[in-house]
Amino acid sequence: MTPPDASEPGVASAVKAALRPLRVAKNYAGADELKRLRIRRDELRKVIRRSTPIVVREDRGINYVVDLRDESEVTHWIWFYGRYEEPLLARAAAALTADGFGDRPLEGKVFLDVGANIGTASLCALIRQGAERSMLFEPHPSNLRLLRMNLAANDLVDRGLVRAAAVSSEPGQLTFEESEDNIGDHRVRTDDAVAEGALGEEHRTTITVEATTLDGALADAGIPLTDVGLVWVDVQGHETQVLDGAKGLLQAGVPWCVEFWPYGLERQGTLERFLTFAQERFSHVWDLGLPDGWDLDIPSPPGRRLELSELRALAAGIPGAEQSTNLLLVPAS
Repeated sequence: MTPPDASEPGVASAVKAALRPLRVAKNYAGADELKRLRIRRDELRKVIRRSTPIVVREDRGINYVVDLRDESEVTHWIWFYGRYEEPLLARAAAALTADGFGDRPLEGKVFLDVGANIGTASLCALIRQGAERSMLFEPHPSNLRLLRMNLAANDLVDRGLVRAAAVSSEPGQLTFEESEDNIGDHRVRTDDAVAEGALGEEHRTTITVEATTLDGALADAGIPLTDVGLVWVDVQGHETQVLDGAKGLLQAGVPWCVEFWPYGLERQGTLERFLTFAQERFSHVWDLGLPDGWDLDIPSPPGRRLELSELRALAAGIPGAEQSTNLLLVPAS
């Protein structure tokens, strides 16, 4: 009898699947307690998602609705640790307090959640930081469904105003790239985007989405600019265009927390303009780092205060296509 050829795809896959429990056991035996927790929860996730992919993960009074089929960092962190952006938002609030915005800088304010994904930042702003309302902008249909579920699961439907739209420099329609494996990496595609991306973005499927501006959306909703406590932006390199469409907010002296991803900004041809914009419109910046800090019992420092002249060096020190940080842009007093 001729043995099966291990180089054949079907045989190789079967062998890999058969050996998987041994690999998991080996990794578990050599892991510390935190890594063992991750392994246990990951194995549980893979079992649950076969029949019940949509689940609720509760953490200290916040109910997060997630889709366990998603492999993004957002879903993994919520499933493993019960939170994602909460430590980052706490650092932003601490930095604003240090800059004289009060002990509870979001208390009674409107939180603008641009690129809201499934709404996790808004849940933290409303439940943890005392924001009165949140205005959430998310263009992708699948994310929108989970976002609405998250508001409903926390009895926040009346305090969350949802716009099914991207935010840009002007209203209209935009081409939107879809990521196959990361619900947090759908992106606006502009004419300035380079043809070939380091992450294969040029091969992504696209949909057409509505676009609005922040100034226009606030006017439509009847929300005074002075009611806004913080603009929270994570739009995968489209941040400069968001700022372009928010001249009224900028004049009102509202602080901004934005993801700073040099690769994404470069791909859209706006890194230099973002740096210039920041220097012209803001007083200084805090480098808040990544949305980590899974243990809420460990105090989270506000981050590192920088002068705007240091932003260019910060960008140069963030290598590769998958590295980023988060910036709190503080308006001049």
